[in-house]
Amino acid sequence: MRRPILILASLIWLVIASYCHAIEPKDVERWLVEGKLADGEKALTEWLEQHPADDTARFGLGVTQFVRGIERLGQSLYNYGMRIDATAGLIQIPILRLPVGDNPNPKPMKYEDARQVLLDWLADLQKAEKTLAAIKDENVRLPLNVRDIRWDWNSDGIPDRKLVELVQGFAGLHIAREFSVTFDRGDVAWLRGYCHLLMVFCEFPLAHDSRELFDVSAHLFFKNAQTTGAKLRSPMPNRQPWNEEGIVDLIAFIHMLRLPIKEPERMKACWEHLRMVIDTGRESWRFIRAETDDDQEWIPNSIQNSSFGIRLTDEMIDSWLMFLDEADDLLQGRRLVPFWRKHVKQGINLKRVFLEPRDFDLVLWVQGTAVVPYLEDGPRTRPEVWQRLQRVFRGEFLGFALWFN
Repeated sequence: MRRPILILASLIWLVIASYCHAIEPKDVERWLVEGKLADGEKALTEWLEQHPADDTARFGLGVTQFVRGIERLGQSLYNYGMRIDATAGLIQIPILRLPVGDNPNPKPMKYEDARQVLLDWLADLQKAEKTLAAIKDENVRLPLNVRDIRWDWNSDGIPDRKLVELVQGFAGLHIAREFSVTFDRGDVAWLRGYCHLLMVFCEFPLAHDSRELFDVSAHLFFKNAQTTGAKLRSPMPNRQPWNEEGIVDLIAFIHMLRLPIKEPERMKACWEHLRMVIDTGRESWRFIRAETDDDQEWIPNSIQNSSFGIRLTDEMIDSWLMFLDEADDLLQGRRLVPFWRKHVKQGINLKRVFLEPRDFDLVLWVQGTAVVPYLEDGPRTRPEVWQRLQRVFRGEFLGFALWFN
């Protein structure tokens, strides 16, 4: 009789012990570094169901969901045979620059498949942002070995691609062998802002009907795109994009950037996401500037050091906050965007571009015909703002903008 009781008691103890072991930052780091993103998301979700006040675990879950969303996007691009030769590099589209590797046996890709890839990534970003938005603890901290976060691009169960490859591919930055960051409350807002920024890259194409553009150019980006243009696909990788074929393909791509509006509510969503980028940016800097420690900072204030080894000055931070104010005025239509034709004295109301969307035609936007409905009188953006940004950031404003979002 004693043996069954002992066995039952042992089982009960194991169950209790499993709930008593708190989720710690090192657990989150282990899942990310080992590439066990699904396991990490599942464990963190279950833990938060039992411990909803644990914002450290919630931060870890949001980061894991964000990283897993990128992995799922990369797996989709790999499965459909995203091209990695020079032809694909001729037309730079950020979403198509993940280093997923070459798939020798890709799935056929139709237009509907391409839209589904965007819809899936949008859903992953929305999930991560929602998790991060629920964090209330102003002292939350999450130390991570960022360099060795891993992905499994080809779905073979082996997470053999590191974050360092992605960062170096996009930004050309050299990442030190030891690269750890202690993420904090300011970085929660920063990552939320990046989620919203990336959602714009999903919402804008989904707002339009890109079927004709896909039919003409998808073969430039995917090996097995099911398009009329696929008959023109070269069987050999193109190592010299600036030849006759590459230039003509680029012209055709630009020519077909005539996108009928399909889901106008998504253009409003783009506007709202951009507003949230600004709001979370201000929130992020409010927390960053209040910090007095110096602990492996992702984005530092003027008395801290970043893990990148880059120092910021108060003038840089003030200039960035001034840019956020100017960008907010532009998005709200309080200030107007100048048009390049010097004799046009009116400016473009950017808010109306998003809230009163029309069919998009790149050539007509550059030429000006598509701009006319949005031209109006009013104060235009201040040149001194942009001049100050170029001066303070020494001509590298874009690079800092990618970092700050």
